[in-house]
Amino acid sequence: MNEIFLNRAVVAIALLELLCAYKQLHMLQLNSYNIDSHSIWIKKNLKSFISNIILLIASIIRLFVPSFTVDIVIVILLFTILIENLPHKAKKKFVITYRIIRLIISLVIILFLTYLPYVLCKLGVLEDNSKLYFSIILIGLSIEPLLVHMANVINTPIEKILRNRFINDAKSMLDSSSDLITIGVTGSYGKTSVKNFLHHLLSIEYGTLKTPDSFNTTLGVTRAIRENLNATHKFFIAEMGARRRKDIKEICDLVNPKYCIISSIGPQHLETFKTIENIATTKFELVDSVIKNSGKVFVCGDNKYIQDKLSEEKYKSYKYIFTYGINKDNNYYADNIHIENGRTYWDFVDNINNTKFTIDTSLLGNHNIQNLVGVIALCINNNFLKPEQITDRIKSIKPIDHRLELKNLGDSLMIDDAFNSNPDGAKAALDVLATFDGYEKIIITPGMVELGSVEEEENKKLGLYASSICNRIYMVGKKRADIISKGIEQNENLHEVKTFDKVEDAIIYARALSCDRPKVILIENDLPDNYL
Repeated sequence: MNEIFLNRAVVAIALLELLCAYKQLHMLQLNSYNIDSHSIWIKKNLKSFISNIILLIASIIRLFVPSFTVDIVIVILLFTILIENLPHKAKKKFVITYRIIRLIISLVIILFLTYLPYVLCKLGVLEDNSKLYFSIILIGLSIEPLLVHMANVINTPIEKILRNRFINDAKSMLDSSSDLITIGVTGSYGKTSVKNFLHHLLSIEYGTLKTPDSFNTTLGVTRAIRENLNATHKFFIAEMGARRRKDIKEICDLVNPKYCIISSIGPQHLETFKTIENIATTKFELVDSVIKNSGKVFVCGDNKYIQDKLSEEKYKSYKYIFTYGINKDNNYYADNIHIENGRTYWDFVDNINNTKFTIDTSLLGNHNIQNLVGVIALCINNNFLKPEQITDRIKSIKPIDHRLELKNLGDSLMIDDAFNSNPDGAKAALDVLATFDGYEKIIITPGMVELGSVEEEENKKLGLYASSICNRIYMVGKKRADIISKGIEQNENLHEVKTFDKVEDAIIYARALSCDRPKVILIENDLPDNYL
């Protein structure tokens, strides 16, 4: 390999490393920079790194047995890695943040160490052994996914220092807002809907701040406070997400909620939580915080895991825990639910004061009704709003983007439930689909993720339940399609089962179908790139 060609090859590999770094940093960002979550992602996606693994082996062989054949294999692998890392339209875009910039700096330093022997050789500092140093560069490229992970680990102490500074700044702002009322909202699903519904109602009369969508970690809540909290706010609604024990407690220690709503508990993020009991305990960290602050707790009494937690002595003895839902044994419940002209009507029943009033909403699905009952219960119980204010304001609530959002596409109707999916949510979405009598019912889904050991079983159940309702089932991606297919039972109403590479391809196909009746298409989940 002549000197000029070698130098050009080094430059080309450097550019390839930048391209690979873009993809790997994006995956790290999608995994919330969490070391454990990203480690799990790497292990689950080892098949995606086959080219890197073979390149590592070939580069090591080249150190000891240089040959033209090995070099040809390496060139082929480099082109393969190039193709695998070419940019494509991402479902969730890569965002250049200050944290990403710090990661890039650390990664560049790490990668430069793999080039240093080659550079020193060219400067005459090291003996002339370009082929050896070139192999070291190749090894660096082959393990770049691990080097990105390493850069994240190296940066962790710096990020912790910055994190603590931001949190303390947010605490100071909250401490200076002595009249601010904080409401915590959590749940395995439904928490974003509850937050937005509550904000919609309270903002009629009061200055109300909510955490933006997906800002449900400690740093997300911190950022919402630092960037948006001001003296006009009477209420702060903090959505609280969690992937492991103590996550919600950490947010509660920051915001000290006086009230809370728990919308649900279910098998979400079981890869990190391991058990449903850990999920329930973590969600109830919010309840523990509100009790400590002598506040009021509102929980969905229809949820079996919440019922189990409420049977614990420390919760049974606290008198300010209120249940809500659709079942009539709750403190607050929905009754006489019916749909007319695409709108849902039902009675909000206050079992404590024996009162009720009628709700008219464009929202579909029993879980949306459950969420609204919880929001109304909190407002009525604490005299934040009067019934007439609530009934008027609820009429204008619109479905949250990609959460059972009904869209008229002209050639068909679409129920967009693409934001996320879980066993209970998927069943609820299919129940809504089932209400469309006289329609060709189609589901498009990549299945459900982050369900740990029950993921396969739950995706089978999804296939089984979908086959009992849908006329056509279109699965996306091969990873879970085979599993979903195992649950699908053939019946006379099921006309077609297909698998597509992308959700968009399935939608185009479904809309182009020629049917003898109108079509309604349910989009159940749309996974980001780190799951595909």
